[in-house]
Parts: sequence; C-alpha cells; structure tokens
Amino acid sequence: MTVYSPPVDAMRFALMHAAGFKAICGLLDKEDITVDMVEPILQESARFAREELAALNRVGDKIPPVLNTDGVVVCADYKKAYQNYVSMQWGGISFPTENGGQNLPQVLSFAVQELWQASSLSFGLVPLLNHGAIEALLAHGTPEQKKIYAEKLISGEWAASMDLTEASAGSDLSTITTRAERNPDGNYNISGQKIFITYGDHDLTENIVHMVLARVQNAPEGAKGLSLFIVPKFKATADGKRGDRNAVSCSALEHKMGIHATPTCVMQYDGAEGYLIGEENHGLEYMFTMMNNVRLLVGIQSVGVMERAFQAAQYYAKTRVQGKNIDGSAVKNLSIAHHPDVKRMLFTMRCAVEVSRCLTYYTASGLDLEQCDEAKIAERTRARKEMLIPIAKAWCSDMAVEMTSLAVQIHGGGGYIEETGVPQFYRDARVLPIYEGTNGIQSMDFALRKVLKDKGKAMFALIAEMEEFCKKHLEDTTPAFVSFITQFQESIKRLHDVTEWVLEKGANNTAAVAAGATPFLKMAGIITAGYVYARAVVHFRESDQNINVSLADLYNKLRFYGETFLPQAIAQLPTIKQSYQSVLDADFS
Repeated sequence: MTVYSPPVDAMRFALMHAAGFKAICGLLDKEDITVDMVEPILQESARFAREELAALNRVGDKIPPVLNTDGVVVCADYKKAYQNYVSMQWGGISFPTENGGQNLPQVLSFAVQELWQASSLSFGLVPLLNHGAIEALLAHGTPEQKKIYAEKLISGEWAASMDLTEASAGSDLSTITTRAERNPDGNYNISGQKIFITYGDHDLTENIVHMVLARVQNAPEGAKGLSLFIVPKFKATADGKRGDRNAVSCSALEHKMGIHATPTCVMQYDGAEGYLIGEENHGLEYMFTMMNNVRLLVGIQSVGVMERAFQAAQYYAKTRVQGKNIDGSAVKNLSIAHHPDVKRMLFTMRCAVEVSRCLTYYTASGLDLEQCDEAKIAERTRARKEMLIPIAKAWCSDMAVEMTSLAVQIHGGGGYIEETGVPQFYRDARVLPIYEGTNGIQSMDFALRKVLKDKGKAMFALIAEMEEFCKKHLEDTTPAFVSFITQFQESIKRLHDVTEWVLEKGANNTAAVAAGATPFLKMAGIITAGYVYARAVVHFRESDQNINVSLADLYNKLRFYGETFLPQAIAQLPTIKQSYQSVLDADFS
C-alpha cells in the first residue's frame, strides 16, 4: 500500500486560482496575509498529515473503539496524534483572535482540512465536527458560551458532537422527541435518546460539547418547535474548567461498514443539564449554521479520500507488471499503467479529484467573501454559496464513491482483498453521500429551495457568467481549450433549458421536479465544476504565480473533462424532463 503524499502543488493551484485567495485577502482588508505566509502552513500541515496521521488510517480500521463502564475508548494511536494536533494549534486557523484563533481566511482552513480527511477520514471527523460547532457558537452563542465552550473547541482541548438524529427522526428532524424542561435557574433538563452520533463519546479530550436539538415543553409542533442546546459531558465551572459529570452517556456503539475507528454512538440523556443557544424554537435555524459548514466539509472529505485512493491506484498501476502492449508487441516488464483502459480509469480519477477540489475550495471562498464590506459582492456571494453547498456535498461525495470503486477496479483481484487497504477507501467513502443530509435531501434542497424558490435567480446569474466566459475565450487557439469550450457551450445551453423547465413545471407540479432532482443536481455539478476548473486554468495562465503545475497538463485534463464528463451532464436531460411521470406512477408500497 502506497504512502500518502500530500498534493501541495495541486492544493495551492486550487487555493490561488480557483478560490482566488489573494483577492479574498484584499476584499477583507487582510493584505498583511500574503501568499508567502500560506506556504509554510500548507507545508507543515502536509508534513503532519503525511508523517503522523496517514499511518493511522489502516491502524484505526483494524482497532475499532470499545465501550466500557467509563465510556468509549478509541485507538491509542489516535489519542497521541490528537494531542499533537492540539499542541500545534491547528483547530483555530480561521477563527477570530479574540476567541483564540488566528483570523486567517476560512478557505485556507478548508484546504488544511483536506489533509486531515485524506490522511485519515476517521481522525478528520474530529476537527470537522469541532469546526461546525464553533461556527454555531460564535454566530448564536452568548459571550459566556463563546468564552467557555467555543474557545475550548478552538484550542482543541474539548471536542464537539452534533446530536440531532433519533430512531424516528432521521432526515425529518421535525419529529424529534428529545425533551427540554426549564429549570428555575434558567437552564434546562434534557431527556431522550439520539442515534448515529459521530464521536458522541471518546477519550481523546477531557470533555465533549454535545450540540443537541430538543423540544421545550409547550413548543410548537414540527420543526418550528425545536431548540438548540449545549449539553456537555462534564459541566463547566464558572472559570471554564471541567466540573461534575453530566447525565449524558453512550449506551451502545454502532458496527459500521466503514470509518471503523470513529465511535458512532447511541447517546442517552437522563435529565442532563443543558444550556439554550439563542432563543427557544430557533434551533433548526441555528443548527443550519453548523450544518452548512459541515456539509461543505463533507465535500472536502470526498476530495481527500479520492486523492488517497488515486495515489494508491496509480502506485499499483505503475508497479503491477501484466500483459502485452496493445499492438501485440512483447515488452518486458510492462506495467498495467500502459494499458489504455487503465490509463482511462486513472485519468478519470485524476480529473475528478482536481475538479472537485477546485469546486469545494471555490465554494468555501464564499464563506469569506460574504463577509466583505461591499454589500453587492457579499449578497451575490452568499446566494451563490448557498446554491453551491448542496452541489459540493452531493456531487463530490457521489464522485468519491465512484472513484474509490475505480481504485478497487484498477487493483483487480487485489482490490477486493482487505490486506491491500484499498477496500477501506471505498467502505469509508460510502458514508459520505449518507450523513449530514443524504444526497437525495441535498438534491431536493438544490432543486426546490435554491432554484425553484429563488425563481432561478442565482442559477441564471451563474449561467450568464459561464456564457460570458465562453464568449471571452471563443478566439482562443489552444486546441485542448477549444475542445473544452465547444462542449461547455452546449452544456450551458442544456442547463439553461433544464432550469427553465424546473421553474415552469415546478409552478404547479413540485413532485415532477423532485423526481428529477438528483439528476438535475448531477448535471449542475458536472457543469459548474468544469467551469470553476476552466476559470482556474485561465487565471493560472495569466498570472505570475510560481506553482509547480504544467499548463499543458492542465489543458489536457480540461479537454478530457469536456470529452468525458460534460456529455454525462447533457445525458441527464431526458431523465429530468421525461422520466418523472414513470417515477411518480411506480408503486412500491
């Protein structure tokens, strides 16, 4: 099994040319943050990922967590690595200095997150969950909650979990039954059970901050009656130190297909002391501050596991000697990396990784740009970011499953054998389209809320931008780029056509739109990702950035993407516009 080699040059390309890191710093009045400052951050995080975290991936897969009378115990190597992670202060890159952070652009912290996810997806879930909880606390918490809980999460001394799902409330959180009873002191007693809680209990940190959705007595029915609470494993003292044990515990661990090193818990609350975040009955609103960040981070996870799987597949293909040259000539020691079909699979993986990376980094840049002082830029950025988050989560995670499956295929029979380590990439990736809102939910959100409810405003603005990009580069003479633009223009026309159909049909038949929501998101994902990548290639070509990336190689990937991926986008059209009636007429009750 190959050693993980962090793709720092490719990450720098996506950060500088897809996300526009330099422009972000200018718009946020952070000119003191230079490109030169980014380099040591990427290099040191890459070193930590390569030297300390990457080896944990296989170890943790073989040593699942254990539940005993004191709680959950995770793999000892994970605990040591997490202590080193905390000592290097990786958790506070993008958070305000007044809360113990470093106040760097958010997109940089998302790039660093890719390294944690690629090196060990199970380990990477800890900083991922912390990130989402911190965002919610900083946005909606009281000054005291920020001081006690957010700062401990930023430092990494404490860890967070998102406690939302119940046995009868999965994707539909409106049916949550966990209760919150008011106390005279202004706090609440939380009672109920949550399931599928990632890192709900563990011994990595001295305390765990549970972010719990619950229903206060006499609250409105449905989602409007939910409130969000901090329920710590150990209560905090007035000076922010760990206090007495709270009445919250893990009653069982799930046995999962993948992410074996991650404790996925059934959590029990027996009148546990909880602290309201914000106001009662606004819990779902606050939760989505946390959830949106986590959904984008799932896109980053997808990039990471794809990269790791690609590196393993490429290494195997280069070293596995098998078969003759396609022309029948006998070539001694011919590796399978020379066979056209293997090259096709490897190139598909390589393109999928790099284009997905550019899409997720570009989407993450919206978290920064929506904070700029120029109102028009902030408003436009916010609308686009909101539209792209379900695409980044769903399309990239679907790609991760497909590409890790290709890694298994490239390994042949060895890919089906656990000892090679390759099945783990596929097993781990399979959860990505499921958690933090299934990809069907993401597609519904995209089609019904981000397009139909918006009357297509954000989508048509993006399409117009794509059309302008094509017009600007029609005279380009680079053959590979011309090939891409030709395919891209046709794809944009079809996307515009489908978006108009969604608006027209959705006006009186939302079920028809819902039936084709997943292929609609896939179509938009392929086209948007291609656009972001093409923009990045052009920006790189016209810049003086010193990155070890070949322009000719970028052009070849762009051409391949246009010839291989964009036709798949166009192929979604009949499924979206024609098959809905067959779907709606089908009966599986």
